[in-house]
Amino acid sequence: MPTMICSFARHFARMSAMTTPIVPSQSELDTLDIGIIGMGDMGRLYARKFAQAGFRHINVCDRPENYEALKAELAEKEPGLTVYKDGHFVSRRSDVIIYSVEAAFLDAVVAQYGPSTKIGAIVSAQTSVKAPEQKAFDAHLPQDVSIISCHSLHGPKVDTTNQPLVLIQYRATDAQLHLFERLFANFKSRYVYLSYEEHDTVTANTQAVTHAAFLSMGTAWRCSNSYPWDNGLYPRGIETVKINLMLRIYSAKWHVYAGLALLNPSARTQVSQYAESATALFKLMIAEDEEALVRRVFEARRVVFGWEEGEEGEGVRPPLSRGESSGFPAPVPPPPPATPAKAGFGDEISGPPPSRPNNHQPILMSDRLLDQFHLTLRRRAREALAEDGGGGDEEEDSTPPGNGAVNGTLLQQAATAAVTTRLSNTSTDGGAKTTTDPPNSHLSLLAIVDSWAHLSIDPYAHLSLAATPLFRLWIGVSEYLFRSPTRLRAACSAAIHMSEFRADDTEFVVAARGWAQAVQFGGGEGGGVGGFELYRWRFEDTARFFKDRFDEANAVGAEMLKVVAVDQQGQGQAVTK
Repeated sequence: MPTMICSFARHFARMSAMTTPIVPSQSELDTLDIGIIGMGDMGRLYARKFAQAGFRHINVCDRPENYEALKAELAEKEPGLTVYKDGHFVSRRSDVIIYSVEAAFLDAVVAQYGPSTKIGAIVSAQTSVKAPEQKAFDAHLPQDVSIISCHSLHGPKVDTTNQPLVLIQYRATDAQLHLFERLFANFKSRYVYLSYEEHDTVTANTQAVTHAAFLSMGTAWRCSNSYPWDNGLYPRGIETVKINLMLRIYSAKWHVYAGLALLNPSARTQVSQYAESATALFKLMIAEDEEALVRRVFEARRVVFGWEEGEEGEGVRPPLSRGESSGFPAPVPPPPPATPAKAGFGDEISGPPPSRPNNHQPILMSDRLLDQFHLTLRRRAREALAEDGGGGDEEEDSTPPGNGAVNGTLLQQAATAAVTTRLSNTSTDGGAKTTTDPPNSHLSLLAIVDSWAHLSIDPYAHLSLAATPLFRLWIGVSEYLFRSPTRLRAACSAAIHMSEFRADDTEFVVAARGWAQAVQFGGGEGGGVGGFELYRWRFEDTARFFKDRFDEANAVGAEMLKVVAVDQQGQGQAVTK
């Protein structure tokens, strides 16, 4: 942990020293050869951004069998872009080479093309898990080349502006790192400087359990054979985030999430703990032990957010104490992956509270804001606009705000008006909320906070540093639920007394345990081909169920990520545009 803290200090020191814009020189634009091996979604994003920046020599390739189709597709689309048959051609001529292939296949691809690397070149890889990448580079790259790794912490459909871009200076000079900074200037991303090991810890803390939660939700709804926005049980606010982000994940490609889950030891530990937390909480629910459930949930609230039991959360601060009554482990440096930290609820463990800024601002969310993006409400608003002659065309609605989407704005306004009418009996004061809408057990959120507490993870530690858009929203809705003691007790009460959610909660626990087993089965050295195939089957089986809803959900999700914006300077406050 001290090493991690020192690295973060170096990161912020480097950021403070960057007082002038970093842009490539005209000579670099004219003469630098950039190579990309792997033209999937992220490879295409990188190639497009480099071409837009004005680089004149961008060499790309995909699998040899895709050569003719890729060449025909990109021949006239991007100036300066040349398609080659394989990675040997790209590696021999490029000054900078970026591998953009699935983490499971990176070792084989580097072994094949690495020996052809141009003398003095800088080699990088855009992978979500770095331990296998480091091993592959050490094993297969010549000693006369340099290594600077990278990772854009977002998907290919997200605007790169202000998103975190990790740079790892592994085997390179400062001058070469500065070249990389200029190379990515057109991305307008925030540079984050980490080591290989720190990267995997940060991504596990910000992505592993987030993905597990949404994957489990989707599988549970698929096994229930129900679309959650149509059955009336998930009418608003928090559910809106859950549904839209779940669909956003399943509309992507399976390998985007498989590499992180199967090849990152820290991620495997967290996914397993999430399943254990969901199971333990569900057992209390079906035993109707409301006192024990409330006690466990509020203890997790105190450990993670620092709020006492009756305190209305207005900001996040370090816990006041973590004494012998706590069922969660003290915040200690993470143990080796082979011996993950565990503690049963009720263990007598004491220790100092984690270090966290006292002035952290909450990620303020409200039902009124998030209900604008409820799929059913938007569909009704579209129908109302059509009846009034105000449009309502599906294609127009798919355009995000800020790009001339007048009709998208009208849909937001109409949806907001519907929300205002529907919530006429709801009062909001920035903290507690009383509502006539039925509560929800929110097992997925109770389990995420419980797992953070058990693993001594401070979700805010990496929020401003390297959080993905999904993780920011996930913290926001978790904080929203836990901020109000009244709202949190209502969720516990619903879990005990409302049978309407029992079937879905059962499916959710089964799904969470299934995903944890898939990750454990596929984990370990190399990931295991069988593990990747099992992960792929589970992912694609659920994705097929929701496939017809992806287009609308992606448009709505893109809007939501824009509207619910999180301040990039670490204030963590959601704003509306």
